[in-house]
Amino acid sequence: MNLPATSPRWRSTRVAGSDLRDLLLLIADQTGGFDVASEILYMRIHSDRSAEREHDPELLQAGRKLLKRVRFKKGNRRCDYNLAGIARACLTDLEGGPIAAEVARRLRQAVATWEISAFDNNDLLKALLAVQPRAVLDALFEGTEREQRAGVRVFDHLREHRANPADAIPCEALIAWCDLDPETRYLIAASIVAFARHSDDSGPRVWSEQSKALLASTPDPKGVLAVLVKRFRLMAWSGSRAAVIEANARLLDSLNDEIVRRLGSTLDELKDELAQEIESERRRETERDSDRDERFE
Repeated sequence: MNLPATSPRWRSTRVAGSDLRDLLLLIADQTGGFDVASEILYMRIHSDRSAEREHDPELLQAGRKLLKRVRFKKGNRRCDYNLAGIARACLTDLEGGPIAAEVARRLRQAVATWEISAFDNNDLLKALLAVQPRAVLDALFEGTEREQRAGVRVFDHLREHRANPADAIPCEALIAWCDLDPETRYLIAASIVAFARHSDDSGPRVWSEQSKALLASTPDPKGVLAVLVKRFRLMAWSGSRAAVIEANARLLDSLNDEIVRRLGSTLDELKDELAQEIESERRRETERDSDRDERFE
């Protein structure tokens, strides 16, 4: 029998927030249930946002409880996407700071012990940095120098191959965080932000807004620039490595006059060093191509 569209059997039922919260937490407690619960919650959050409805406080509470339980595993990109959406909705207030920090600590530990690749949790890291930048940066870079290097590793393999999650940090928040410990934090920040971007689809590379802010604000522009320049030498690239380094080296010609003045002779030294490296790399590429051509003759 065909039922009219207004029949109760054809109406969608929107589960009350408190009931769905309890159900989600019950599901999450089951073996393999965490991913299922996070996907259901993400879909509800997405539905509410699309309908321009306020999120139920009970569901925001459920999201925070789920994030407290997060454990990282390899290759689960779908869960990463769902958790990122949950974090953006549920961790925006003061209560969200400690939770975001704890998730960041677990992420750092999982990357440090090779349990996961940073690539697997790019979306979640970006969301955490967007909603709670200070708490997350504190958590990623707290502790000893070795632990701070582990925090930098969370961003490795991401910067040159896809959007850098550090792009989500507002420049003002980044500088405010650095100013709390300028001797250490400006150098850390220079290690993780995208140092450059393309001015348009086919245009030359230009300094990122974050890099410009770091160079303008740091008490040690020479140290910050040295860290940025070190990253000009990509560990992975396509085509000519010499051409890649040369394109990045041109950034040094576009520094503003005040930065140039503060850098003094350091700038010329860096340019000379890069020029020599580019020339050496070109010779290696020429020799390699020549050897390859001879083998195929």
